[in-house]
Amino acid sequence: MLLLDCYNKEVSSSLVNKYKTQAIILAAITGTLYSLWLLGYWLNPAIMNNMDLSALQAAGQPHFTFFVAGDVLTGVASISLAYQLIVIFNKSKTLKSLSPWFCLSGIAIFGIFTAISALLPSCIASSKVCNANMTNVLDVHDITGVIASLGIFIGLSSALKLTYKDIKLSWYRATLILQIAWCLSGIIFVILSIKLINLSLAFQQVFLILSSLCIIMIAVIINMKTMNESIK
Repeated sequence: MLLLDCYNKEVSSSLVNKYKTQAIILAAITGTLYSLWLLGYWLNPAIMNNMDLSALQAAGQPHFTFFVAGDVLTGVASISLAYQLIVIFNKSKTLKSLSPWFCLSGIAIFGIFTAISALLPSCIASSKVCNANMTNVLDVHDITGVIASLGIFIGLSSALKLTYKDIKLSWYRATLILQIAWCLSGIIFVILSIKLINLSLAFQQVFLILSSLCIIMIAVIINMKTMNESIK
């Protein structure tokens, strides 16, 4: 009986580690897809550092369908990541608390509303331009984008709450610093955009890069916790 229990634990641990690896890969894919706007420096350099990055997805802009597809695929990858984390939480018997559900919900919200936001660009299709000004601050594209970012905040905050007792203090602090930097870059971007300061575009890019890192970090720290639990 003891040998059977040890065998079952070994098999369970092996499966959890397999799912853990898959979750990391999915998180990396999600972060990479969400960062495809960086290719705008080659595919549409006129937009970069001159207009809101939403302009990359404006109908009529060079390769706009590529950038729209990138965010839609980000949504698909995010939902796949959430599903993979459900499997991990279930295997490690973590789903009994609220934190994992909030984390999963945050990732799903990010994915769904990122895809919706991409399909509802803030630019008028016929204009072929997208300026960062007050007329674009509260349209549907921006509102869905804010909701997507809220999903990241919920997901990362819940992941931190779920893992703070099980991961190294250095990793916890690094994740917390990442979240604070992400929040500050987003707030500064919004403030500078309202004031029509061009520096806002630089903060927008920083915010998006940190957003991708936040998604990846969620999977990283959750899987550190899972590994610890599988050893116990």
